Amino acid sequence: ARLLLLLLRILIIVILALIFARPVSQDIALFGPMRTTEHFILVLDNSYSMGVRDGNTSPFEKGRKEIRTIIKNAKIKDTITLITMNEQPRVALAFEIITSAGKRDEISQKCDEISLSDFGTDITSTIAVLQEETSKKEYINKQVFIITDCQKNSWLKACQDQSFVATLEKIRTEIKSLYLVDV
Repeated sequence: ARLLLLLLRILIIVILALIFARPVSQDIALFGPMRTTEHFILVLDNSYSMGVRDGNTSPFEKGRKEIRTIIKNAKIKDTITLITMNEQPRVALAFEIITSAGKRDEISQKCDEISLSDFGTDITSTIAVLQEETSKKEYINKQVFIITDCQKNSWLKACQDQSFVATLEKIRTEIKSLYLVDV
């Protein structure tokens, strides 16, 4: 009985020590939920209109700055996907995992290498590419950022297309959140 009481007291002390020590490992969830990996899908409008300067900076430069901020604030094990938005949208970076500060810098550098295109914006085609990326089931907690100058004609044309609206509905069911960043 004394041995059992001694073991119980030691167990209580160990538990109290763990509580007050506040374990910092994200891999072990002893006293709370584990941090979930976030998947950032960034859509950067690199159409010709994004190059129009308003003062010292263009919307494109502001958009790249937004992307650098998102990448800087992402945590280790988060992923980054970058899609360009123009008449020929493409996945420029596909689910790159941030494994270290060096990898974060490498991803940021790849995003900085995106240049303006000589094309206009095809939002419907871009959203179709986005839907392909958001439908990948192995990635959860997807946050989508569409960074654009919100050109009225392009968005009005897209919103009048029923397939565009249906694709947006599909995307909405696959993601955690969507942000439209008007630069």
